[in-house]
Amino acid sequence: MSNDKLTWETSQQTDIGLDLKALNDKLTFTFDYFVKTTKDMIFTGIPSYSSGNFAPQSNGGEVQNKGFEFEVGYHNAVGDLHYSIDLNISPIKNKVMKLESLFGKRVGGASVGTGWSNATMFEPGYPIWHFFGFKTHGIDKATGDPIFVTASGNDTSALLIADKDRQDLGSAIPKFTYGGNIKLDYKGVDFSLTFAGAQGNKVLMGWIRTDKLASNRPDYFYDGRWTTPGVAASKPGANPNSNTYASDQYIFDGSFLRIQTIQLGYTLPSSLVRKAKIGSLRVYVSLDNFFTFTKYPGMDPQPTIKDNVPNNIGVDRGTYPMAKDVMVGASISF
Repeated sequence: MSNDKLTWETSQQTDIGLDLKALNDKLTFTFDYFVKTTKDMIFTGIPSYSSGNFAPQSNGGEVQNKGFEFEVGYHNAVGDLHYSIDLNISPIKNKVMKLESLFGKRVGGASVGTGWSNATMFEPGYPIWHFFGFKTHGIDKATGDPIFVTASGNDTSALLIADKDRQDLGSAIPKFTYGGNIKLDYKGVDFSLTFAGAQGNKVLMGWIRTDKLASNRPDYFYDGRWTTPGVAASKPGANPNSNTYASDQYIFDGSFLRIQTIQLGYTLPSSLVRKAKIGSLRVYVSLDNFFTFTKYPGMDPQPTIKDNVPNNIGVDRGTYPMAKDVMVGASISF
């Protein structure tokens, strides 16, 4: 089916910024406030059951990103020691502002295996593609199944939970991101450290699913699992109710701090390298993405987005994690 009214998505952005320098440019400060609204987002419509065809793509969504960006830096020298410190932080609020009525109350997104259809949702009042499933409140001592929470807030057994009880389970979009770098230079020896992180984002562990029950899983689920009736446990038993695989039991805090680069280098004295008819020679060793601090029990708190499809944001499908690299090298000029 065609739609001759389909248009491009459009974005409008307001940005107010301030740049300051002080102490002979040793201290720098940058502040930005931004509001970005994306309109006419494109979705596939819902056809009538009598149409016998697929619905066309239509414009129907509006999303707003609003937040701040702060950057501060200090660059100075004490004798032969030169140093610089640069830090940044960016709080952000993402919200779906509107969805046209032809799409209903919400638009379903990513699915995980055969057990969790539309694990992400595009829904007014929530962050874009927020997680949507069953909320739990502890583990039943008798059965080992999670105690599910209905949409009205009442705890219930696994046998009484219904599809209408699915609800918001958080967002993959962090409340704020941050980063920075530190550089030191002393008589030819240089050191640099770069880091980045995010706080308040959720990750769905999507490689544990009903169609891959024999796949490997973190020992996190084994150590805290329910085994004996009447005994408290932090995680479900080995064969829980199938709704467990569409619940917050598989959604985790994805906050992290990653040390992206640690590099130590040495530039040989010019008097020494000139004898070899070399302009300059610097040797270095570098650790890249070697340290990550996070409570997420999976392999990487920054999962690759499947097929670069936005509705898969925050869904960890067990892709190969970011590699840790050790590099040794040299920079030579003539």
